[in-house]
Amino acid sequence: MPKTSDSGLVQEAEIGKSSPVQEDISPVENQNAVDGHHDDVSYPGTFQICLILVALALSIFLIGLDGTIVGTAIPSITKEFKQLNDVGWYGSAYLVTTCGMQLFYGRLYTLFPVKSCFLSSIFIFEIGSLVCAVAPNSVALIVGRAIAGLGSGGVISGVFIIQSYAVPLRFRPTIGGLLGAMEGVAMAVAPLISGVLAQHVTWRWCFYINLPLGGFSLGVIAIFFRNPKNQELVSMTFREKLGSMDLLGLFLLMPSTVCLLLALQWGGTTFAWGNARIIVLLILSAALFAAFMFVQAYKKTNVTLPIRVLKQRSIGLSIAYAFCMGGSIFLVEYYLPLWFQSIQNKSPGDSGVMLLPLLMGLVLAGVTTGLVVTALGYYTPFMIAGSIFISVAAGLMTTFKATTGRSSWIGYQVLFGFGVGMGFQQSFLAVQTVLPQKDIPIGTTAVIFANNLGGAVFVSVANNLFTNELTKGLRERVPAVDPVTILAAGATEWRSKVGAALTSHSNLDAGVEEMQMSAPSQPLGGSDITIYNPGVDCKARRSIPGTTMACKALFYIY
Repeated sequence: MPKTSDSGLVQEAEIGKSSPVQEDISPVENQNAVDGHHDDVSYPGTFQICLILVALALSIFLIGLDGTIVGTAIPSITKEFKQLNDVGWYGSAYLVTTCGMQLFYGRLYTLFPVKSCFLSSIFIFEIGSLVCAVAPNSVALIVGRAIAGLGSGGVISGVFIIQSYAVPLRFRPTIGGLLGAMEGVAMAVAPLISGVLAQHVTWRWCFYINLPLGGFSLGVIAIFFRNPKNQELVSMTFREKLGSMDLLGLFLLMPSTVCLLLALQWGGTTFAWGNARIIVLLILSAALFAAFMFVQAYKKTNVTLPIRVLKQRSIGLSIAYAFCMGGSIFLVEYYLPLWFQSIQNKSPGDSGVMLLPLLMGLVLAGVTTGLVVTALGYYTPFMIAGSIFISVAAGLMTTFKATTGRSSWIGYQVLFGFGVGMGFQQSFLAVQTVLPQKDIPIGTTAVIFANNLGGAVFVSVANNLFTNELTKGLRERVPAVDPVTILAAGATEWRSKVGAALTSHSNLDAGVEEMQMSAPSQPLGGSDITIYNPGVDCKARRSIPGTTMACKALFYIY
């Protein structure tokens, strides 16, 4: 099986030999052994690989687009359905089902044909998108988002799993960089596409657009990708596979995830953190997760997340790295557009255009890093460098003011994008390098689960910091304005809603300044906390218990 040295060298042991790989093996010599990947994987031809990669790129673009396109369309959706209180559920329903099923997909991809699992995931996602597009009311839209979330967890996992079967290991850094860049492209252009569709057609096309893209990917994978041979699975009956699916683990993990996300969604906003509902949800989440881990340790075989996988240093700490990386990425993606729209007074479409520097840095660094890792064989230095870039960029973003010039917000975004492009893909590469082929689905889904969960946790934390600090600051500096009015108005409407209260220009300036002080300083300051990954001091301006320790632990991956 493949090994990684402490320096993060992508190494491959010859099949059938039990001796460890020597640490002085050169990256160039190592490349020659990679094509003979473990478990005798047979790769498709060049033409088929190209078509498969196009389909995978469209699939990951589709998921990245769907995850962020709804935000810009929310004003149009609430205008039609008249259900402002349901806004939070348009994103939460999608996130809850995505995270809740993520690890279980690892088990499905392990036991059942990869192609069947991937095609089923796309089909479920397409059904959910169709339900959203034709939704007659807000409840139907929420149901559609939940269905789409069920499928999206399998699609994003399937992309990297199929890549591991279709592309030799030595080319995966480059391909992985391109795929990661596609998700960044989708997230960057989603607000622009959503704004144009909502303004000139209808918000429903934000969901209709998923159908042709997903249909193309589904067709290409169905025709050109061949399931890898696995004699062990061929000999198993459907009942035996069903008995090996760890349904008990699923029934423990999914409600644990749902309880945690609901507590984070409601805590400090719908209900106070001391409310009995929030406390019960947090206790249930912790108890169910503890029970899940006990089952994984006790059963040892046929489990969702084998302890033997977590015990591998590079895997366990790559999962922690993905958790921190997800938190930092989601925070900037959520709150930088908010800063553009509320402080710079830009439209949703303009804010999407203003995010292009981040996209440029991400794509350039992702592709370049992939090529360099392919040539050198080392990936851990880029995890360290990516963390440093993100940390510095997020710290610089906390200096934003209402008068911050274009050169600053462009430069800081490029720097942040470089960090994300360098580090994001490396956790997946570690999984594909260290684990045997049969365990790659499990490791891949664990990394994706950690990435999504990190985003959910720290976006919720940042939202509470933002809301509380904004409310406190407005009451102290602009007492004539009701903070509830500001929060209800949203990022683009708050100026017009409070115009009557802010009768003087000085009061308006104070309101803008307070919005600016709360918006970038609190959430993006939270980003400082989450992105202190390997190689960076974990001290932060605002400490969240456990995060610093988790980040410092990542040093040991090297």
